[in-house]
Amino acid sequence: MKDAGIRGMTSEKLMGLRALGVNAAYVKGMSAAGYPELEADKLTGMKAVGVSPEKVAQVHALGFKPSQEELIQMSVFKIDAPFIERMKAKGFTNPTISQLVKIKIFKLDE
Repeated sequence: MKDAGIRGMTSEKLMGLRALGVNAAYVKGMSAAGYPELEADKLTGMKAVGVSPEKVAQVHALGFKPSQEELIQMSVFKIDAPFIERMKAKGFTNPTISQLVKIKIFKLDE
């Protein structure tokens, strides 16, 4: 993991990454998806909620360039292509990730 350039690495964080199955392939995939400077904490968070390089590609295809934290939020609140399309159909044109998260938190999509 150290050779992969992960920042903020400690032995404790390494154990957390290993427990979640974060391996060199995952790190390389996330780097190739546009996140070359990964932090151990964010990597742990992303893997824990199911962020994958494939999901990142889907988000990018929708026109978003989220931060690592925004990727985590999108996964936690299940902000995906069908949800975004529903919100656009309801009149939310060009919503930001922050707006989409707030829509989910306050259940404005119901």
